[in-house]
Amino acid sequence: RNVLGYGLGGSYLPNSEYHLNFLSELNSLVKQNSNDKLSYASFVDLPQNIDTDIDLFGLELFGSNLDNMADRISQVNDSDSLVYFISEATYPSYKGATNGYLNKFSFEGQAKFYDDVITLSNNSALKGFIINSMFDFMGDYAPFFSGFNEENIYYIGIFPNETDQPRLSYNLIKSKLKSGSSISIPIGNDTEDAPLIFIIAALIISVIIALLINSKRKFREDATRALLRPYNFFADIRDQRILSGFHSNILMLLLAGSNALLFTIILYYLKNNILFNKVVIAFGNYEASKFIGFLAWNPHEAFIYIYVATIAMFILISLVVHASSFFVKTKVLYSSVYSVLIWAFLPLALLLPLEAILYKLLIIHTYNTYVYIVLILFLIWNIQRFLKGIYVIFDVRPLFVYSYAFLMIIIIISSFGIYYQYTVSAFDYIELAVKQYLIKNGI
Repeated sequence: RNVLGYGLGGSYLPNSEYHLNFLSELNSLVKQNSNDKLSYASFVDLPQNIDTDIDLFGLELFGSNLDNMADRISQVNDSDSLVYFISEATYPSYKGATNGYLNKFSFEGQAKFYDDVITLSNNSALKGFIINSMFDFMGDYAPFFSGFNEENIYYIGIFPNETDQPRLSYNLIKSKLKSGSSISIPIGNDTEDAPLIFIIAALIISVIIALLINSKRKFREDATRALLRPYNFFADIRDQRILSGFHSNILMLLLAGSNALLFTIILYYLKNNILFNKVVIAFGNYEASKFIGFLAWNPHEAFIYIYVATIAMFILISLVVHASSFFVKTKVLYSSVYSVLIWAFLPLALLLPLEAILYKLLIIHTYNTYVYIVLILFLIWNIQRFLKGIYVIFDVRPLFVYSYAFLMIIIIISSFGIYYQYTVSAFDYIELAVKQYLIKNGI
């Protein structure tokens, strides 16, 4: 009898007919059984011109996407027949106390966010706001966007978990709502710096490669031919021409470092990306989610793990490809397959100058799309070089190797996709997460 209204769920897409029809059915059930009670639902963007009897329409605000929503919120006016309010205002504060709100995801950044939320609510036709959580809390999955920790604590409250010591954001909200004394929020300066391992690892690997090129004429000649004339180089491997196994092993270790550094940088950049977080947990694996979160938030450990995994992948792929050589007439040695694989991925060494500045480039958020396109094309180029090496040493037609490789990739991806879609509807959740992300970021 103390119920004022019923929530119909959150994170709905305002432009999804499926979601709106579902909400209409839920609302009909509520009104049939409790006609005197209000109903409300939360959306990732402002719904407009919706034909439904829902009483209140909530808008979800998460962290830095407030700026993207401000213009659309300003379009709401009192003459609108729909009633809007901020249903979930959320801002992580995992960085703790810093020198000012320019440090995103700090106590000061959280206070500034809620200050802007209150100002926006007061200066628009919105009918109020709701803070997502009073306290930090523990969840089932490891958090990425609110700071990784082994206890799965989500640092999104204005009070720490199980304590009565409020944060700056609580004092500001209290002052704003009670018209109390003004709370000063220091501006500070952004202290986001690239971990030194990104620069040091790139520098060390580059120096070693430069020393090899300048001190070993044979290595320099092999590297030049492998890069510029790969077909002839792979033909020499097939014909058992002289190729230093020591150089191949050293090159594998260096290329593994370049690959590990690349993925470590990308993971660290995505560590608090809400879309990345949702994609990972869409597969429903608690341990995998925690491990990926650990790698994303700990670049030193991530580099070591990915480095070892890359070496293992080099060995595993060479073993699998060598095993497939039993289906062709030509006798192929394992050493030939191994050498082709290593030297086919020689262009990974060319990425080192980019890797030294990649994180700084990504946090600018200006050229990210181009960077991702270049990296994808670069990956395709390396794979194509490897497939070329296979058909050269196997002495078979290129179409056979390309078709077989394409078929195997399709089978692996399809099997993976079907399993997770059937067991946990992973790709349905990913599709929804992508749509929510695009809407929240005004794309």
